[in-house]
Amino acid sequence: MPTPTSTTVPAANTDTPVAADQATATPAPVHKYPSPELLGPPDAYPVAWKPGVALKWRPVGQLAEDEYYYLHLEAYRKMDDAHWYGDYIFTKDTTLEIEPDFLAPFHPPEQDGQAVVTWWVHVARKTGENEHGKPLGVELGAPSPKRTFVTEPKPGG
Repeated sequence: MPTPTSTTVPAANTDTPVAADQATATPAPVHKYPSPELLGPPDAYPVAWKPGVALKWRPVGQLAEDEYYYLHLEAYRKMDDAHWYGDYIFTKDTTLEIEPDFLAPFHPPEQDGQAVVTWWVHVARKTGENEHGKPLGVELGAPSPKRTFVTEPKPGG
């Protein structure tokens, strides 16, 4: 039976060799900003058909002119033959009132019952806009833990 051997490769930014099995670990990404702390509403918060919902988080520091909080919302349910719907907002605010018109697609038809919407926030640098005028960007901060709210169905829909 052959004797096992150890292969060495240079460690990143040093001249000290390390075992190959130690060199394969992927370092955790380094973020410019920490994960925002979500303040409200509490997890599984019920949201009726028309009032909207205020989402709040703690600031992570002074954002540069081209840096924004990236608020992502998504729901898994039937909608136009898809089982997922998501949208996002770039904002400088740490409290954002999600208006009923923006929230409407997250409310399922009455026959489907309630929908669970997952949301989270991180910091992003705006790099442009897509063909629909929505901002595009690159992640600069660690994402917050995910939280949910529960939308009531659309009446009569």
